[in-house]
Amino acid sequence: MDYTIIRYGSLYGPRADERNLIHRIIKQAILDKTIKVGYGTDEKRDFIHVHDAARMSVDLLSDDYKNTHVILTGYQHISRGELYGIINEMLGGNIKIEILNPEADRSRGHYKLTPYVFRPQVSKKLVSSKYVEFGQGILNCMEDIYEKHITKES
Repeated sequence: MDYTIIRYGSLYGPRADERNLIHRIIKQAILDKTIKVGYGTDEKRDFIHVHDAARMSVDLLSDDYKNTHVILTGYQHISRGELYGIINEMLGGNIKIEILNPEADRSRGHYKLTPYVFRPQVSKKLVSSKYVEFGQGILNCMEDIYEKHITKES
């Protein structure tokens, strides 16, 4: 049986919910003027917009990727601290960033710098040349959250 196994970088974008890091911290920042996180800021992620992930997933249906393992990521490889700073800056610089347990070792349950672990099967990393620019994607998430939570309340 033919197969293509797809792993994704850190997804973000429209229709995300509270389980999504970017959605959660943007919502906190907009509603509470605070970003509260449970642990440090140095973990790095390869963020990929859901529209890019969907388009690239369809591309993987071609025979070129038959019987392969593929990792889909975006161009944005940033730390959580950089992400908090970007969101703070985009919202005017008045967001309080509160790290509840800065010494917690989050990497025990998740990776700190890279999602790669040794496995006998080699994966291909695929990054599209056409993609939603990270800042624009974050801005769209902000607009979506603002519309859902602020506009409805007005």
